[in-house]
Amino acid sequence: MKKALLILLTLTMVMSCMAIAPLGVAAEDEVVIGAVAADYKPEGTAINSAADFAAMKADGSYYLAADITIDKTYEANFTGSLDGNGKTITTTVPVFEQLNGNVKNLTLAGAVTSDVAGEAGYDEATGVLAHYAANGANVTIENVCNKASATSSYRGMAGLVGNGLVDKDTKGTYYVLTFKKCANYGNVTTDFPSANLDSGGIIGYAPGAREDVGTYQLVMEDCANYGRIYAMGRPGGIAGVIEGATYMKNCVNYGEVSAMDNYCGGLVGRFGPNDASYADYIMEDCVNNGDVFYNGAKTVQLGGMVGYTGNARLLHFKNCVNNGSISAYPNAACGGQAGGIIGSQYDTNVATIDGSMIFENCVNNGEVNIYGNWGADKAWRMGGIAGTAYGFMNTKFINCTNNANVSCTAPNPNNKDRIVGGILGIGKYNVSMTNCINNGDIEATGNAGGVIGYLNNSADENWVLTGCGNNGNVIGGGNNVGGVIGYANSGRIFRCPKLTYCFSNGDITGVKYVSGLVGYATTPDAEFKYCYVGGSINNATAAKEIANGDTAVVQTEYTFKVGDTSYYFYAPIKGVVTIDGTNVTIADTTSYIEVKSGDTLTSGKYYTFTYNDVKYAFCAVTKGEVTIDGDTVTVAGREQDIIPYADVNVDVYDHRINTFAIMWNDRTTCEMDFSTVIIEEGVAGLNYCYGGGNYFRCTYTSDSDVTTATAEEFESGAVAVALNNMIGEDIFRQNINSEVFMLDTYPTTDATHAVVYYNGVEYTNPMYEINSDVTPPTGDATVYVVIALAVSTISLAALAVVKKRKEN
Repeated sequence: MKKALLILLTLTMVMSCMAIAPLGVAAEDEVVIGAVAADYKPEGTAINSAADFAAMKADGSYYLAADITIDKTYEANFTGSLDGNGKTITTTVPVFEQLNGNVKNLTLAGAVTSDVAGEAGYDEATGVLAHYAANGANVTIENVCNKASATSSYRGMAGLVGNGLVDKDTKGTYYVLTFKKCANYGNVTTDFPSANLDSGGIIGYAPGAREDVGTYQLVMEDCANYGRIYAMGRPGGIAGVIEGATYMKNCVNYGEVSAMDNYCGGLVGRFGPNDASYADYIMEDCVNNGDVFYNGAKTVQLGGMVGYTGNARLLHFKNCVNNGSISAYPNAACGGQAGGIIGSQYDTNVATIDGSMIFENCVNNGEVNIYGNWGADKAWRMGGIAGTAYGFMNTKFINCTNNANVSCTAPNPNNKDRIVGGILGIGKYNVSMTNCINNGDIEATGNAGGVIGYLNNSADENWVLTGCGNNGNVIGGGNNVGGVIGYANSGRIFRCPKLTYCFSNGDITGVKYVSGLVGYATTPDAEFKYCYVGGSINNATAAKEIANGDTAVVQTEYTFKVGDTSYYFYAPIKGVVTIDGTNVTIADTTSYIEVKSGDTLTSGKYYTFTYNDVKYAFCAVTKGEVTIDGDTVTVAGREQDIIPYADVNVDVYDHRINTFAIMWNDRTTCEMDFSTVIIEEGVAGLNYCYGGGNYFRCTYTSDSDVTTATAEEFESGAVAVALNNMIGEDIFRQNINSEVFMLDTYPTTDATHAVVYYNGVEYTNPMYEINSDVTPPTGDATVYVVIALAVSTISLAALAVVKKRKEN
């Protein structure tokens, strides 16, 4: 079956095409930021020289009547207004020490070098326009362009403002700082031993202190950075560190952003403090086109939009696109997180704040890779959209797409976390996804998932995925590799993955627990509705040879021969194997502890009890007091799986059973209805759906319980029709690249896929009937017209999709 790697921009890219062109940074505007119209009439007192500038009254209103050059900072607290009138200030120092007035229509040039160390224990970032801004009043900076370089060996630097919203005593103010249509072209370079002095193309550091819910202290609209941002720590193309509540819209970074000793992001190094329960942080219609790179010795935290976020009431990324590569080459043994949109979050105060993180209509087109010096005992978590989702109780991904490869090929000698996902690397707490697609290849030396690498057990709710799928190849060098989710760790309690309208088209490869949808789940339940699996599922680990009398290890595939024929089985328990022809029995050798009601049990330990002269065994899935009522056992109120304590007759097969089409599962009670799932014939070792019984039994659901289809039926459209008939509406459509695909519900006709029709003889994809001039056949009202997709004024002007009539 053809793979959909040729799909350049689908679903979400189409959805976001109307929203990702920053107004102030289109090509025709690049040279005019800071300029004014020919008939513009400024107001105030004219400034004609450096002397006039130095003599300004702090609360006066002024405009530049000529270009000037200064070499001394205006030291007074400027509370008035300065209209640049399209003129230029060439400078070697910050223009203002404290800016608590308004500046507009100005261009800055020259080179600012700071050779003064910042105040001990306090961020002393400085900027070309101002050292401080909005630390005593509201400030608006509009239509200001910096072309001066900013360099320091002692402090953070920024193209415009070093510190906004800063009061030296409170470390924050209650004022509002606004940037509108501002740009930085100057390179920002800092090199000093501290990693916590912040640098950015527009602003270095903006803490804020206001706790009014819904009130923004930093507003940035139509801003751009073109300069290279190189800093020891916490740089961002637009801002280094933002802590005050922020609204950022139509901002774009073109410059490379590099960090040597801490986190960094294409737009913002750090977005939000660690305890902003009152604050909202919104990034909307923003784009990163610059490469983001790390080469240091601390934990790596990289993102196309943001490297690191704190906790907040709301963090919302909407219509954001990353086109730059995200990469790190650590110079010391360390771990880290990286993502196309964000890298990581602060994993504390989560339950107290109970905040939400939302990714809506976000797209990643830049490869995410880690190279260099690996920490054998360090964790790596990487995703096409987010490396981790740890800092918020509720995380939602809506209409998000990853189009790039994501890989973490770090050696894994100590079986540490090496987790990669097409959309999300690792998620904790409540995570949900709707209409999210991965088109990139995913590779990890640990857990890997086409959409999510790992879901952790701290959720209060089920993990719900609707309309999500994977078109890339997924390679995992460790356990738990899945086409959609690598590992769903529910802590063996009643939370589970629920997948509806989900799919995997790519080839899935791992060394243990490899599945088409969910690599492995510890849940007692799961739900799959109207899903499909195509592509091969491969296990790279050979079955172990075993002989009569050998001891088998739990959840391991074994092989033995009878004559010239090889047979295979999985060991559901640890024990001595008896092989009689093709019959296999395992005698349980696990050490059990006899228990009675009222005893206190330890999670993960094995126990037995007797009821009606039958001995039962179970493994406690939690700690606490046990209650035994007949053959029902609960520990701390949670019911336990029990089985009769006896030798186990093992299912034996004449072919390998090393993969599953749907899911691996370790619960004997996991019962699911797979009647609405379609898998391609031959994708897995047995076409079986799940294995259960990590402790006692391996249970298989055979292909008689699931619908299978040939590769030709996938390509012809038969699978799309079958799924839609089950659902009762047109949810699945046939892609023009001969793939079953999801129907987007966003109000835009997606020219890459269409409804498949069954005319009693054959399945027809109307996309194949498009005329060569990209028009529908006359009178055919059912055709979804091919449209020009205005992807972005920054990347592609348009994407025209044309499909000629299919050859019979």
